Amino acid sequence: MQRRQLAAGLVFVGLLILTGCVKSKILISVKPDGSGHVVLTQLTPGPEGMAFSRGDSDDLAEKLQKAAERFGEGVTLAKSEAVKGKGFAAVFAFTNVASLTIPIVALGPLAEMGDGDMDHAPAFVRQSIQFEFARTNASCLTVHMPAALTAALAQPAETNAPARSRRAASGDGMLESVAGLEIEVTLEVKGQLLQQNAAHAETNRPNRFLLFQLRGDRLADNPAALEAMSGGPGESGDMDAMMGRLLQLSGATIETNRPMILRFQ
Repeated sequence: MQRRQLAAGLVFVGLLILTGCVKSKILISVKPDGSGHVVLTQLTPGPEGMAFSRGDSDDLAEKLQKAAERFGEGVTLAKSEAVKGKGFAAVFAFTNVASLTIPIVALGPLAEMGDGDMDHAPAFVRQSIQFEFARTNASCLTVHMPAALTAALAQPAETNAPARSRRAASGDGMLESVAGLEIEVTLEVKGQLLQQNAAHAETNRPNRFLLFQLRGDRLADNPAALEAMSGGPGESGDMDAMMGRLLQLSGATIETNRPMILRFQ
């Protein structure tokens, strides 16, 4: 029980504190033949970002190779580069999007946890975005979002801010820790888009769709979310409900169509 509580605490702190200053973005780009690229960008202003630009390339390369394995069978690291003083950008190639599996958190404390600890992570961290692909007269891409994300939106949210609220959170440094957090997963298809039922299409890029976004500045502006975050889960079994509340209170953007279908050529 003690280990389970420790694991739950590590998961929680790892996502919202240790990665508090991280801007992690994943772009999945799919061609009409089902091949494509995954572009992963992670910027970490401060000491961790500086580590990437000081020459810790071997460690970064190893982490990116592991990320390629997590992305699915046949996914390879095409190229990567350090962003001086900030982090890195990497491009992964795949030949079949149906073999692709995209975790919400690709790198960082959560992604690097062992299998035993990951058992007690929130369900939406354990699950991944999955794809189906068919090609007849046109290409048909079906996107399956993690069930835990849509389930989280169905849970009742607490709307009253507890007394501790913003002042206490600011006092212990939590507000500053999470304000820079941004996790984003987007999908784009190449070619002519024929039909789509996406919930969050980008107005200036009609072929690009937002699948998931969690922004720390929204958390920092919500006293109830900060209070829920600072308290932590009472037991490891409370983790999913707690993360569901945080997703709601932070105004996280989530693709809710199950499934999401894109037809293009």
